[in-house]
Amino acid sequence: KRLRKKGYYTKNISIWIRYNNFKKVSKQMNIENSIKTDDEIIHYASLLFDKLWDEVTPIRGLCVGVGNFTTSHDKQLSLFDHKTENKLEQNNKNNELEDKLQKTIDEIKKKFGSDKIVYADMIENKNKDSVSK
Repeated sequence: KRLRKKGYYTKNISIWIRYNNFKKVSKQMNIENSIKTDDEIIHYASLLFDKLWDEVTPIRGLCVGVGNFTTSHDKQLSLFDHKTENKLEQNNKNNELEDKLQKTIDEIKKKFGSDKIVYADMIENKNKDSVSK
C-alpha cells in the first residue's frame, strides 16, 4: 500500500524466513516488468517462498520486501509483433484499470478495515465437512 501511495513500482521482490530454530534464509528476484499491485507482489513472493521452504520445518517469521523502485510501469513489448502500437495502447489501458482497481481496494480497506476484502482461498468454510459429504 505504501508503494502505491507514493506512486512507485518495484522491480525486485525478496523474502526472509525465520524458522523455529532461529535459522534465517532469504531469497530475492528481479522482475523484468515493474509491478505494484498486491496480486503481483504476492505471486512473486509465493514463487520465492516455494523455493525456500521445505514444507516440514516450522516457520517462526516471514517477511516480504520490495526494492529497485521506479515511477514508471515498464513492460517489455515484443519487437517482432506487428501490432506493437495496438498492444502498447491495450497495455496502457490494462495498467490504468489495474491501478484503479487497486486504489479502490485500498480505499475500501482504509474505510472499513483490512479484513473486509480478502482472497477467496483465505476464507474458512465452517461447513466444509457437511458440503463434501
